[in-house]
Amino acid sequence: MTNLNDKIDPSYYQGFSNGAQMIDITENLTPNAAQAVQYIGRSSRMDGNNKGDVTEDLNKALWFITRELGRIGSDNPASARRLPRVWGRLEDVPERVEVADIEGDGIVKVDGTTFRTSYAASGPVSERFETDGNDDDYAPFTEVIA
Repeated sequence: MTNLNDKIDPSYYQGFSNGAQMIDITENLTPNAAQAVQYIGRSSRMDGNNKGDVTEDLNKALWFITRELGRIGSDNPASARRLPRVWGRLEDVPERVEVADIEGDGIVKVDGTTFRTSYAASGPVSERFETDGNDDDYAPFTEVIA
């Protein structure tokens, strides 16, 4: 049976390193900022006690952040900024899109399963390679925006 406290104060809003609960933080913020922090806090926990779809919750947080930037009259709202796309599989990266893997190496998809390394964390390098579909150990692959 679910305890009433579980519905009011679920575990994904508790247990931060200093003993704080989400309400301790959000009650001191503007409504938009409070909502954004709640979505971030419940979806991005280091201990894995996350609720729901992480990507969806982070996009919701971004929506509230964008509203807050609009409310304060920011000249550069978040929605006008280009955010990098992220893929879990190298094969899913579109052609001619440059990404960085988890080790910081730059990769550009040439076509199909052919890629070229654009740079390495250790310095410039250029080599072509084909993926065998087992490159997920280097994920996530984050778009490089110049």
